[in-house]
Amino acid sequence: MTKNKKPLWDSQKQKDYWLEKKQAVLRAEERRDGKHTAKHIDSIWKDLTNDEKSIIEYLVLSAHSTFIAKFEDDTFSSLTSKGLLQIPPGVGTLFMQKMETAYRVPVAVWAVLSKEHTRFFSHPSSPISKHLADLKKGIGSRIDKLI
Repeated sequence: MTKNKKPLWDSQKQKDYWLEKKQAVLRAEERRDGKHTAKHIDSIWKDLTNDEKSIIEYLVLSAHSTFIAKFEDDTFSSLTSKGLLQIPPGVGTLFMQKMETAYRVPVAVWAVLSKEHTRFFSHPSSPISKHLADLKKGIGSRIDKLI
């Protein structure tokens, strides 16, 4: 009556499990770092509004990839949905009483934009400091603080 039962967990299932787990971790890291967005930055960039481009240009020229702003701002929500901004994990509740949160440009996206900024941004005839001031004026008080 006793038959040999096939084990539920054999060495092949264990290998498959750990391979799948490792791949899931790599995918999560790529998402967190924005690697997918960085690979497709050209197609994403051409679909941005001038307002969205100005915000990203302001961040790159000011050399700050993280900032604090109102949570419900439509432009920041749009940039987040396109993968150009992220809300870092764990910071939401810190600022929510003021309806603000921290945003950051993902690491891989920041690397591309910083390294190849001349490819994405116009070359103003005025000094960078004046151009930065003009961008800041256009953005207004929407960015509360650069970090």
